[in-house]
Amino acid sequence: YSYHWNTTGLSGLHTITAKAYDTASQPSNPHTITVTVDLNALPPPAPWVSADIGAVGIGGSATYSTSTGTFNIVGSGDDIWNSADAFRYVYQPLNGDGTIVAKVNSQTNTDPWAKAGVMIRQDTTAGSAHAFMFVTPSNGAAFKYRTAASSASGPEGTGSSYALPIWLKLQRSGNTFIGYTSTNGVTFTQSGTVNITMGATALVGLAITSHNNTVISSAQ
Repeated sequence: YSYHWNTTGLSGLHTITAKAYDTASQPSNPHTITVTVDLNALPPPAPWVSADIGAVGIGGSATYSTSTGTFNIVGSGDDIWNSADAFRYVYQPLNGDGTIVAKVNSQTNTDPWAKAGVMIRQDTTAGSAHAFMFVTPSNGAAFKYRTAASSASGPEGTGSSYALPIWLKLQRSGNTFIGYTSTNGVTFTQSGTVNITMGATALVGLAITSHNNTVISSAQ
């Protein structure tokens, strides 16, 4: 048998009907099952997509809380750096200009250079051009980028010391990308800027790498 439901009224009693096709294909008596769903740990809602990018050692995941509007993202990966990346990405399409702002509530310390933050990326290939505004457990907040596919990454700007939570903002205007940090979500300080020739249709979202491909890191 099979059973499908939508995201409205998930918890509670649900009825399924099984057919015994090796007899007269008549339905059996109804059977009742109880489905209990944690509304704080649902899959990311559309149009968000969650996927591993590059050669990750351990598969990542992402959940979404409808009550708080927060994502919990888990991922491994060597790094988001050099000419190819390995990380978990929760993203949606970005057509033209746009801005993403995220408040990072928590981050696990799998490496001093583990990274969690906001990213605009051309595509899901490991060497894609991108701009990335992120935080680390021990090295502050920073803005980095890759200006062309499979080229070397470059850093620009490092934020001042901070205590979580911290707000991160990444803005695209044409081919100009600017990263910001904020301690209150109202007043933002520019961390870096770069020009990247990126197609009008790109991807925008949340990224995490453990900087240690044998373990997973998580961020909320």
